[in-house]
Amino acid sequence: MLLESYATAYRLTNKYGIETLDSVMLGLPGETRETIKKTLSYLRHARGIHQASYSIAIPYPGTELYEMAKKGEHGLRLMTEDFSEFRRYGSAVMSVGDLSPDDLIKLQNDAFVSIYLAPWRIRPMLKKMGIIGGLLMLIRLIISITHFLSNKVSKRSQ
Repeated sequence: MLLESYATAYRLTNKYGIETLDSVMLGLPGETRETIKKTLSYLRHARGIHQASYSIAIPYPGTELYEMAKKGEHGLRLMTEDFSEFRRYGSAVMSVGDLSPDDLIKLQNDAFVSIYLAPWRIRPMLKKMGIIGGLLMLIRLIISITHFLSNKVSKRSQ
């Protein structure tokens, strides 16, 4: 029922030219590889979604998430307290269940590549970002694809 509501909302916002952005946070308490893949699969195949962001949950000091990760509650484990590592993209500072920080970064990169390489998303993306923004997005895609492929190669050689 919830996914049907999303599909209806996308249809309406697209029909009336209202810009929408999906925002997904990876690595919340209780999350598994399967739940992340299910979410990303929906976003990957939903044609009404023109753009989405994929952040990795960051347990900022002073938050409940930080306290849970520091205490090892709900399958969370804080891996570093180096605040320079507390970034939403390309970095993860806690493990979630059996997902390591590297797993979360890989899932984030895989999501970015698989979502933005969908042909039906290129036109809306260029319309919003223009040529320069599109080139910057292409650079980010190339970096993500390179990271994705290097992970595949390193796993095969192990």
